[in-house]
Amino acid sequence: MLPDFIFPPPQESFEQLDVVVCGSAPLQREKIDAGNDLIDTLQAIASGVDRPLRLHVFTDTDLSPLLNSIDLGCEVIAYSIDSTPLLTANGMTSIGQPGRSLQSPWLVWMRDALKTFSVDAVHFICHGHLSGLRGSLLFAQSPTQRSDDFLAGSVGAVELANFLIQIGAWATAFSAPTDNHSLLGLRVLADEIAQTLPGPMMMFDHNKAPYGVLEAGYRFVHSPYPQRPPYHEGGLYLYCQPYLLTRSFQAPTYAQRNLELQDLGRRYARNRAQIKTVLNTYALSDDVQSSQPLTRSKHLSAVTAATERAAEQIQLHYQKLIRDEVVPQKTALRDLSIAMETIQQFRQALGEVERERVGDEAGNPLADKGDAS
Repeated sequence: MLPDFIFPPPQESFEQLDVVVCGSAPLQREKIDAGNDLIDTLQAIASGVDRPLRLHVFTDTDLSPLLNSIDLGCEVIAYSIDSTPLLTANGMTSIGQPGRSLQSPWLVWMRDALKTFSVDAVHFICHGHLSGLRGSLLFAQSPTQRSDDFLAGSVGAVELANFLIQIGAWATAFSAPTDNHSLLGLRVLADEIAQTLPGPMMMFDHNKAPYGVLEAGYRFVHSPYPQRPPYHEGGLYLYCQPYLLTRSFQAPTYAQRNLELQDLGRRYARNRAQIKTVLNTYALSDDVQSSQPLTRSKHLSAVTAATERAAEQIQLHYQKLIRDEVVPQKTALRDLSIAMETIQQFRQALGEVERERVGDEAGNPLADKGDAS
């Protein structure tokens, strides 16, 4: 499906694709299923990505030994947490204190461990939970402890989106475990993330589809060229921007590009109201283009990637104001223009800082590996 707002391709590194995989299950879920789901998912990702790949794996402590028995044909970094307790006597996490954007010890652990990497995608293999109209992920209570409290590791869309922005990830994926607690809860959460972050989002259910479908999903999302999306009724749930679906926006005139977008809307939008929303917000994306290939930079730094995700949230905010008619479109466009000019100045300044940092580390002041512009 198309999301409600149009965005250009993200800046990403073409040297290597960095994918984070997090697999966790509360104590009441079967350990053997969690381990098999993790291994099958890693194999599907490694088979589906047709370029250099680095996998960052975070999982429950008692599942970590499984990673020693597989060869994925790519670089794999399996993270282990130190012996510092993550839980205090009252059950609060010692690293996720009140008032901070991240409360989950899992998310704090992953964010801190990944701070030197530019992350492209994050894949969660976790149980879903539905509370009212809100979905959430169920982790073990902490990476070192699988608690009897089934809901101790619950993480909702707001905290999850904050985590993805902070690590700079532009794509998200979810897998429903074999004995998933709530498929609906996971679907609701996935939809919330797809409407909060403009990048691609996949949800895969291997109870309804073979892992070859997940492999095809990764090949589609992370291909350097637009192509036809994979399809499996009930097994794959996919949101993506039009630049992945077709060679759209290369037409010479706005009218021709608009016709292409209308055609995409008829095929992939949820309803007529969404088609209208997409067309109305297209005017905000004058820089939408489909390059060949879609990648942008030889090496993208972690700081640059996180800055890009923050900038996207500002653009998304103004697109929502126009969609919901909170302020006149002319006012929103003017304010957006001012905001994006400021962000561009910040990007340029950040690019200079990154170039100096990389040059100092390499002993070569002319080195150019991190460019926020």
